Amino acid sequence: MFDRNEMVAILDELRAELRATCGGLWPLLEERDKIIDAGKREADRIIGEGETEHARLVSVNEITVSAEHEGARIIAESRPRPAAA
Repeated sequence: MFDRNEMVAILDELRAELRATCGGLWPLLEERDKIIDAGKREADRIIGEGETEHARLVSVNEITVSAEHEGARIIAESRPRPAAA
């Protein structure tokens, strides 16, 4: 059997030691969270820029392909056609 009062006193002592030991960790954890949040914001910014650049490049590619097709069509139309026999 354990003495309830003695166990409560031991638990209180452990709590006090835990607070003293871990109390300095909270600022570190908060700083860690700030760094992680900043990293996530930077990653979102970079992804957004990448998506914008991707859309721009796709648009430029579509314009280029369209221009090449139009150029080929104009060249084909400008060539003389063989005379009908």
